[in-house]
Amino acid sequence: MENLQNGFGVSSVRNLIVNEAISNYKIGSFIDISENKVGSNVHYVLNTSKGKYFIKILDCNNENIHMEDEIIVCNTLKKSGMNAIPNYVSKNVGGYLTQIDDCTFFNIQQFIEGETWAKYQAPDLLLFVGVDFIADVHNKLKDIKLKQRPAIMRINNISACLNKLSEIENSIIKIKKSNSIDFLLNDIALRRNILNNHKYIDLNKLTLVNGHSDYTITQVISRKKSLVGIIDFSEVSNIPAIWEIMRFYINSAPECKEQRIDKNKFEKYIKTYTDKVKLNEYDKEMLFTFSLCYSAQALSVYEKLLKKQSQMQRYIDRIVSRNNRIMCLQNMFKIYV
Repeated sequence: MENLQNGFGVSSVRNLIVNEAISNYKIGSFIDISENKVGSNVHYVLNTSKGKYFIKILDCNNENIHMEDEIIVCNTLKKSGMNAIPNYVSKNVGGYLTQIDDCTFFNIQQFIEGETWAKYQAPDLLLFVGVDFIADVHNKLKDIKLKQRPAIMRINNISACLNKLSEIENSIIKIKKSNSIDFLLNDIALRRNILNNHKYIDLNKLTLVNGHSDYTITQVISRKKSLVGIIDFSEVSNIPAIWEIMRFYINSAPECKEQRIDKNKFEKYIKTYTDKVKLNEYDKEMLFTFSLCYSAQALSVYEKLLKKQSQMQRYIDRIVSRNNRIMCLQNMFKIYV
């Protein structure tokens, strides 16, 4: 979306999307369109004479985005009987995707009405229902071939990550106008320490699943605390099961915002998953180690900060949130390992 808006004003982007959507899909005549900013990117909600639709913007330059796989996975889950899955609208000429510039596409989904949630706001009920749901997803996608998430394949490439971290640190030091420099440098030092103590992770020993890969409470839609929709399957990929379930917990449970651990809740959460998907002993050994190492290597937010310093505070806020998750994972590691 950021790429597209570099070439067009916001109103031009909206007009382009409306024209393409109304022309290419049987969704009725235009009534109005609004921005949706629930997540970190901007998407759109379109009202027409036939109803309400969600327009998902996709950046093909993002290595984690698998546009065609998203449709295949969701249609497969629908056919298996899972109802809380997006319904995609097909184009008049077939297919689901419309291209709007060199790297930007969109698909159209029927809008799911309900409550949405911010990170760390998951009620206990939705936390357990959410992990039960993703266990079903993992089981029902066993027979689909999905690409492995690139960062997963790089999990043991520590030297390259440390070099990139040093480059980022040198660039951060040169920024004079931010009051957050000390925090950023401390965060970099924290990541470097984790990576310097890295323990080799044997991916072949982990339970790998086909999963959502961007799963947090922000993707959950509910009504009266019941789950009615799970959205944003654009990053579907082959991943370690432990990474998906830890990611959901650490981004969703309220106590994680304060870096606290509710042992009873966490252990019930893990059992809810393992009642449906079995984890081996190596999975259990790597439960915190893998997520901690992955989080320390997640440097794209720093690269965006340095590239778009006019939006610096936006990316600093994201780094603060990710730093919090690293600290929480470290606390969990101390308790359980």
